[in-house]
Amino acid sequence: MTGFGLARLIRLVGLIGLIGLIGLVAAAPGAQAPTIAITDVTVIDGTDSPAKAGMTVVVRGGTITQIVPAGAARLSKDAVRVDGRGRFLIPGLIDAHVHLATRPDVTPELVLPALVAHGVLAVRDMGGDLDRVLAMRQSVESGTLAGPAIVTPGPFLDGAQQQTTVVTPVTTAAEADAAVRALAARKVDFLKVQAGLTAEAWRAIMAASRGVGLTVAGHVPEAMSAFEVVNGGQRTVEHVSPALPGDAALMLAVSRDEAALRVALRDRSQDIRRRLIESIDPVRQAALFAAMREHDVTAVPTMVWSAGLLPQSRSESPVADILTLVPRPARTRFLERRRAALEKASDADLALNRAIADASRQFVGAMHRAGVTIAAGTDAFDSYLPLGPSLHAELEQLVAAGMTPKQALLAGTREAARLSGLARSRGTIAVGKAGDLVLLEADPTADIAAVRRINAVIQRGRVIDRAALDTMIEGVRDLAGR
Repeated sequence: MTGFGLARLIRLVGLIGLIGLIGLVAAAPGAQAPTIAITDVTVIDGTDSPAKAGMTVVVRGGTITQIVPAGAARLSKDAVRVDGRGRFLIPGLIDAHVHLATRPDVTPELVLPALVAHGVLAVRDMGGDLDRVLAMRQSVESGTLAGPAIVTPGPFLDGAQQQTTVVTPVTTAAEADAAVRALAARKVDFLKVQAGLTAEAWRAIMAASRGVGLTVAGHVPEAMSAFEVVNGGQRTVEHVSPALPGDAALMLAVSRDEAALRVALRDRSQDIRRRLIESIDPVRQAALFAAMREHDVTAVPTMVWSAGLLPQSRSESPVADILTLVPRPARTRFLERRRAALEKASDADLALNRAIADASRQFVGAMHRAGVTIAAGTDAFDSYLPLGPSLHAELEQLVAAGMTPKQALLAGTREAARLSGLARSRGTIAVGKAGDLVLLEADPTADIAAVRRINAVIQRGRVIDRAALDTMIEGVRDLAGR
């Protein structure tokens, strides 16, 4: 069935049956998916190589089998041909920081199709209810629900608090060893640490992780310096902005006032934010970035989340179409909080919020220029930030920070795949890799906003054309509005 056939069939059954229908038309596990040929297209393969015009990419059984000049492809008579003339083919986008199962109102039917509809074909879940995430992954892999490939650490490893399905508290070496072994037994993909850990607990988690062969990613504990975490083997540092001071561990580590600010960190005040961005020491900053580069520590800035947390002007308002993808209760809470924050904010507060956003972009730009690897992630679904379009916005933030459009695209494809442990199958367009691809109407290496102009998504051996993608989005909006 072609993408055009899918769109017509979806409309016949209506939005009520949309999600189940998407599963029905997915390639069944073990079944032979059709051959798909994207013809006469410009290939942007997710590597440092230049774009290649006039190419045909063949996908068979969900795997790329040929990348050849147009006209040279060997195609079967029943191959589905997708016209790529004047269009650009990129690897499926990867969001390197999402939360799929931390909120009860975020259901698989709401978030997973939304990701696919926006070209996000793999995600790195960064902590939540492991049973729920594994159930989502099974639904996607079995073909019962359209969704991305998923890697996950299971619950957060954090400091002293009540244990839940989302958080496992770790306060001693024995608890660290038990928690890590339990998660390894459940075959999580990596471990996620939070800022509430003590230094001793963090070190115990690192030691236990080496024993089971799992990498550790996440926050810098507030009790520690980012220098120690970077030198101690943690794979990533998530977040950059002091919009939440506890997320600004990298900035804190390079502050001239680190000791005093660390004591005051839990204050979460505007003054702490101001002092953080005004006290960055270029020499300390260069040393930290050199250590990150030496130890292959990747930064995941999540600027789209932090930029939206603090209102920057009284006239700005969230994009209405984006908010319609957010469940109504969360949308209402966000708008109420934002209204209250604007009523309370002085002109000086708004100016500081703008300065925080600018300082965050400058910090990320400096990291990039220093050779630190950056992967694109959003921190969605958090509050008002929906999964899917938020990654497009994060790529735009990376360009605003000083990356070229191509470098930003690599952050959301190749680098995100490497970080997620998916580089063997995803992140670039190459023979033998998964044929999960996005066909764009414009060149994203000229203007990164082109990632929003999706003509079709090729995933799991099927073509989802623009009409079908729009219908998927309408279905998500219908669910979110209930």
